[in-house]
Amino acid sequence: MSGILRQQPANTMADQDSSTFGKQHQRRELKPPNGGSTMQALVKVITSSGSISSFMKSNTKGAIRLNRPNSKVKKAFQANSCYRGIPNSEGDAFQSTLQPLVIESFENDANFFLHSTGARSTGKTTAIFGDDENNPGFLQLTAQQIFSCISIASAESTDIYTTTLSYLTTPSVSNSENNNSELDDQLISIVDLTRDCPRPIRVRERGGGSKEFYAENLTEVVCNSFNEFRDVLNYGLGADKSCDKYHSLCTIRVYKNEGESVCNFGFLDLCGKERKLEEKGEDVTLKAYNRVVDALYNKFSHVPFRDSKVTRLASYGFANALHSVAITCVDNGEGKFDETCAVLEHMTKLQKIKVSAKKGPRFDRRAELAKASQKVKQLHAILVQTTPGIQSLEGLKSHHIELDMTSSDEMVDFRDALAKKELLEVNHFEKMVQVSSDWWKAMNE
Repeated sequence: MSGILRQQPANTMADQDSSTFGKQHQRRELKPPNGGSTMQALVKVITSSGSISSFMKSNTKGAIRLNRPNSKVKKAFQANSCYRGIPNSEGDAFQSTLQPLVIESFENDANFFLHSTGARSTGKTTAIFGDDENNPGFLQLTAQQIFSCISIASAESTDIYTTTLSYLTTPSVSNSENNNSELDDQLISIVDLTRDCPRPIRVRERGGGSKEFYAENLTEVVCNSFNEFRDVLNYGLGADKSCDKYHSLCTIRVYKNEGESVCNFGFLDLCGKERKLEEKGEDVTLKAYNRVVDALYNKFSHVPFRDSKVTRLASYGFANALHSVAITCVDNGEGKFDETCAVLEHMTKLQKIKVSAKKGPRFDRRAELAKASQKVKQLHAILVQTTPGIQSLEGLKSHHIELDMTSSDEMVDFRDALAKKELLEVNHFEKMVQVSSDWWKAMNE
């Protein structure tokens, strides 16, 4: 496993096959994201029973036709593309369908989101994580492409890129002391070195009306190369196999110039391992996901992202991504007609969901901190003239100010300005880098 964190442009690709990915990416002139597009659907077809039924016909262009056996019932569906679930098929599907989307998202500093849906035992987890190093999934293939893009971008500019990986799962109810359905909405960081006694993952909403969510106490591990990324992922996958879980959310995050801009490449594996039959209680996450899809499909004014932690963290995949893709896994084996129909009808719903693509503003923490400090001084000067007993600014914190019904508007604004200044004083990027550096040191001991 590699050494300590290095903050520098990732301009070497000696640890990956650049002949496969680097030559296929010629950096294009940047263009702003479009106003929004519908979610794309990629269908993976497997045969679980060993005998292929004649009820389903599909092609690589995404046309799917179903004929119920011994009946005149026929149904037709149209995906963006289809591929057979055979060894190494994810690599071919990635290059033909997903690779251009990943490159465009990187070039526009925009979010990319992929999630897997489908019936039981149809290869949803394999599509994202792969089987082994010889048969990588879309997560590894995307990471390899990102490092190729960083190599080219770093050679053409002075921008510094920092790439991280986080890996969250919802634990199985059977792993909890109480068989309570609410426990199904817990989150743990599977790459946290303290996973035997994991820190609680709380989901918070960013201020300023952004309607964006983030995970508190999240372990993000900085990866300077694809080999380091693979080491971190393998550590997480090894921990994943040792415990039961339902859903996984992996995020590759690319920071440019210490957080000046951030783009997310998210991968949501719904029901990565099947629920044990003896377990009871509702699957809070899956029900929340279905409510979100229904609300977006029906264009409701309220979308219940807050109904579960996973849907909150994955909300950008439905509301703020340049490209959002659903991998729909189906089975064309004997007796699977009704199940396949239901899965493809869900895919059709997803295809009608319009995903917006807003490019986030550049964030200069130092400039924002200077503005906040100036506002604090201005409000303090006003309060010194109008409010007796006001403390000096030295050592004054927002929690020292107690508000009540008689507090003036200036006092409320002053407390809020202090709180904003205190938040900006914390360099979250440096904190994340330090946690990651400690992670690598512990792993190399």
